[in-house]
Amino acid sequence: MAFNIGPIDKECPCERACPERNPECHGKCERYNQWRRKKDEELALKNKRHVSSDTMSDAKKRAIWKKMRTSRKVHYNKGRDL
Repeated sequence: MAFNIGPIDKECPCERACPERNPECHGKCERYNQWRRKKDEELALKNKRHVSSDTMSDAKKRAIWKKMRTSRKVHYNKGRDL
């Protein structure tokens, strides 16, 4: 099985056959930096959408807390008299 055979994102400018490829590439390559800025903006918008849609009503929170409280009860003897 082959791993890392290409970029995960098709728009990423990094390729194995890039003539300018070196260990400091991501710090100096202008094509990569432009792509990274664009990608960071997309991720920030995506995160903003997720945070705004990740709301829960107080009633739902109380219901979840109540369920958690009742599920943690330890029942000794389970109704059997010893």
